[in-house]
Amino acid sequence: MDSLSQATGTAQDIVLKGKTYKVGELTIGALAKFENHVRAQKKEERKSIFADIIESAKETYPDGVPIEVFKEASATLSVKPSSDDIMAEANGSEGASYLLWLMLSVYQPSITLEEAGNLVSVDKIGEILAVMGLEGDTDSGNPPTPTASS
Repeated sequence: MDSLSQATGTAQDIVLKGKTYKVGELTIGALAKFENHVRAQKKEERKSIFADIIESAKETYPDGVPIEVFKEASATLSVKPSSDDIMAEANGSEGASYLLWLMLSVYQPSITLEEAGNLVSVDKIGEILAVMGLEGDTDSGNPPTPTASS
């Protein structure tokens, strides 16, 4: 975003697939929504791991799963993603799509997550993250490691 857009919090126009869209700023609220999204995804992954552990234990202990196995399996449910985990998610295509969708939906409330994700080709992720106010290596062809810009 240009410095005026950053200072005033105004929208910036961006052309994606030949169409002009208004992109809102990346706010603390948007980052919080993204964090909640990642935490919910990770929670579902942990539930699946828990279920797999218990199913495997049922095969190993056909007469009943020992309480220790339940305790160990339950420990997987309490692991929460760290800030580094969340930023790593932002670094991927799914995370970048979600952040772009959050920023586009400010001015295009009917846009879907799938539509937003289909607007950007993989080789443009770094460039789009930079426009969204995130910093990274846009020359390498790899998505950048995002950090909020001031």
